[in-house]
Order: sequence, then structure tokens, then C-alpha cells
Amino acid sequence: MIVIGTGLGIELFEIKAEPQRQPVGLSDYGINHLSIFVSEIDPALEQAVKAGATALSEIHGNSRYEDTPGNASVYVTAPWGGLIELQCIPNGYYYPTSSETKVWIPPKKE
Repeated sequence: MIVIGTGLGIELFEIKAEPQRQPVGLSDYGINHLSIFVSEIDPALEQAVKAGATALSEIHGNSRYEDTPGNASVYVTAPWGGLIELQCIPNGYYYPTSSETKVWIPPKKE
């Protein structure tokens, strides 16, 4: 995780999968998606769709370590074809005590 001040954070993954295929998917080489942390998922999705994005599913819960109360996520494709994840985790992440690191999330605005 690369944290830039109290705003932008860049989370980098190295995922290996054989064979690689086109079009780029979540486990393929290269940049496959951008995730945007949003405070409210419904208006964020509505705004993305109004701007030309296409939702790839209904809003759904997050997975392991992100499935705290009030969480939600949805992938959209941008008008130019890019994959964007809208993610809301208002009650933060949780980690096992053996975790070497924790993901940074923006502080709550008061």
C-alpha cells in the first residue's frame, strides 16, 4: 500500500495466474482496475452511471477483511472500457492478529 498524505492511497497486487488471457481480468498481468473508496455507495453508483459507466452487477457486500457492517462494493466499466470498483467500508477492515500489515483507509470526516 502506498499512502499519499491523508488522501490518495495506491494498493498494488502481484497476482500470478496461468494462462493469461484477453480481455484483461482481475487475475491478469498489468493494471486491471481502479478502486475508488466512497462514503455512500448508492449515490456514487448513480453518479457513475449518469457519467456513462455501466454497472456490471448489483451492489454487493465485500469479501474477507472488508465485510464489516455497512460495507458495499460494485464494479463498473467506464465509457473508455476501464474497470472501476466503487467500494464503501464505513466501519473499516479487520485483520487476524498474525497480519503483518493493515490497509490504510481515509479517516472519517466529522
